Amino acid sequence: MKTITALSFLLATILFSNVSQATGNFKVSLTARNEGKALLSVTNDSEQIYEINISDSNGNVIYSYKTEDSKATFNQTLNFSKLEYGVYKMNVRMDGAQYEKYLSVNKSGVSLEKSTKKTDPVFQFQNNVITVSHLNHGDENVSLHIFQNGSLVWEKELENKFAINKGIDISKLDRGNYDLVLLSGDDIYEYQVSR
Repeated sequence: MKTITALSFLLATILFSNVSQATGNFKVSLTARNEGKALLSVTNDSEQIYEINISDSNGNVIYSYKTEDSKATFNQTLNFSKLEYGVYKMNVRMDGAQYEKYLSVNKSGVSLEKSTKKTDPVFQFQNNVITVSHLNHGDENVSLHIFQNGSLVWEKELENKFAINKGIDISKLDRGNYDLVLLSGDDIYEYQVSR
């Protein structure tokens, strides 16, 4: 069993490395310009399709844009001058990763309040072991939960560290379909397995 677990971790590390390479040098910057405008710049080593959403404090989407084709860079000037003063959430997403930024709009213009990079976890299922690899960029509390038919059958709080790798042996669970849920701060990631 130790060999299977070790091989599962090795496979997860390889898969996680591939995701890290795909998300590469993913960077998002917002540079204030004059009169309530800001330049949004997105760069990455590989070409990707970017999705950009900006929402107000009530969760109402006030701006949404998706590139039509894959790009290594994206630049656009956004006009915040007609918005009410307050805090806005900007989410820039590409395959496997996202940046979440909080912006403050006030009489002085636009400023960045908080920024967090997020990378989707990698799930692998082999030989009754679910392997989870997750980069905890935001230093969030992370936990794993396994459900069958909506009922919780297993849960565990994980160590709060940057690189999380966890193997869960489900060989003692009844045969059937299971939902693995990883909670990282406010983010929820799901993975389904059958055994």
